[in-house]
Amino acid sequence: MSSSLCLKVYHDVLIVLFLIGQVNSGPGTTPNLKQIVLGRCYNYITLVNPSPRYNCEEIWQKFEDAVVRRTPCNVRVKDYHGMFQVATQVIPCDKMLLWSKTRGFMHNYAAVSGQFWTLEDTLVGFMFNDLIWCGQQERDRGFDFQSCPDWSSCVTHPVYSLWKRASQNFAASACGNITVLLNGSAKNAFSRTSMFGSVELENLNPRMVSHIHIKVVPNLEGPLTESCSKGSILELTNILQSRGFHWSCTDSDAMLMILQCTKNPGQPTCRACSNSLLPRQGHALYTTTSPRQGHVLTTTSPRKGNVLYTTTSPRKGHSLYTTTSPRVSECESIWQAFEQAYVGRDHCDVPPEAYDLLIRRQQQLACSTMLFWSKTMEIAHAFTKNRKCLRTLEHTLLGSMFDHLNWCSKNQSKETFTTGCPDWHSCVNNPKRSFWIRASDNFASTACGNVSAMLNGSLEAPFDSSRTTCENASFKNLKSTLNPNIAYNCKVVPFTRVQDCISNLDIPCGDCLSPRSLG
Repeated sequence: MSSSLCLKVYHDVLIVLFLIGQVNSGPGTTPNLKQIVLGRCYNYITLVNPSPRYNCEEIWQKFEDAVVRRTPCNVRVKDYHGMFQVATQVIPCDKMLLWSKTRGFMHNYAAVSGQFWTLEDTLVGFMFNDLIWCGQQERDRGFDFQSCPDWSSCVTHPVYSLWKRASQNFAASACGNITVLLNGSAKNAFSRTSMFGSVELENLNPRMVSHIHIKVVPNLEGPLTESCSKGSILELTNILQSRGFHWSCTDSDAMLMILQCTKNPGQPTCRACSNSLLPRQGHALYTTTSPRQGHVLTTTSPRKGNVLYTTTSPRKGHSLYTTTSPRVSECESIWQAFEQAYVGRDHCDVPPEAYDLLIRRQQQLACSTMLFWSKTMEIAHAFTKNRKCLRTLEHTLLGSMFDHLNWCSKNQSKETFTTGCPDWHSCVNNPKRSFWIRASDNFASTACGNVSAMLNGSLEAPFDSSRTTCENASFKNLKSTLNPNIAYNCKVVPFTRVQDCISNLDIPCGDCLSPRSLG
């Protein structure tokens, strides 16, 4: 009897320990964490928000010291003090956007408005967004890539502590007018246990903050759980009033509704105003040909107003290509091939073929998805941002890596320079121009299936300067350069059709390239 009881207790303890371990463990440290964080840091201080004052390697070292020298559930907020000291940042007044339970929508709102700063727009927020990390149970053994505790497992979780410190600093630096975005379809849109309710709200200074704009945004499909006059929002306004803040609240912001309607135009709420949201001016030209490898379409100087699409007819027998993220070793190999093309060479003596080794690592896009463009960069990228059926050169691995960058070297040098490099037209064989020529040539030569090109149709026409038509001489020149065996025709498509396809995802992608009556 005694022996049996002892065995049962021992057995139960084992089971309990096993379950706790399973429930509280999560995925391990994000693979390639150091490379991702340092890459984001250099991207931020070079392109996103240029500043020479930050040392990315030093920031990483301070971060690593805070994490790996402590067990996974013992990284306190103050342990990140050294990292935040070397990554201090001044946030501009009147631009801060705080949020709770509106993460995905908040980023769209900030991107469209172009006037807000979120925590993720700061250097630290940009570097560590969506990443996971923790150290080993044994100190100074590096990061644990197998398993990290969940946030709820411990108060001093390494990820939670960093975001808590970042949120404290962000809110404490608020000045002028700030905006708070809350979810009107969520239960307890304002929660005292959320990062906003427990950390950011507590660190706002009423002497620095002039006004707090609360915007409650419910989902278009509902439910309408909370508003400015009911629910947990009332608790928030009472807190603000008791602390001496000036505030206002709206739950019917037109811009927020329009933003939701661009992604869900079929919702009944959106139909009433959909016609008033669509542009009415401008036209597009649509040209169709059959495929030809190795040919890149170009146009002359544009004027505003029209867009030209050219598309090739499909070829059979081509399979779809699916890409996966490259491993670190592959990324390093790509970088070595990239440097080999221009490092140590005069910055006007790097021909396109110098990038041959690099271009071999470029992937081929799926058939019938390629989109070429010329003098239509903004609308082409706006179209492909919402329409995954077409991809541009900038969507390929190499295109995304080197887009908007500048580089060159010098004779006998082993370094890469980002200043003092020739611009696009300074010399024919400058490193940047040669790369894009070689990448474009490869992009075109691997085309298969339906291939589209978005060109600027607002060209100066000899007999009609107000509008380009299919009779324009430049298109006749285009036709004459094609192989005689390639069929060619040209049709007019309203420019609003392109705009509709960008905002209305219910329109089938194939219909976006179909001409319609001009009315």
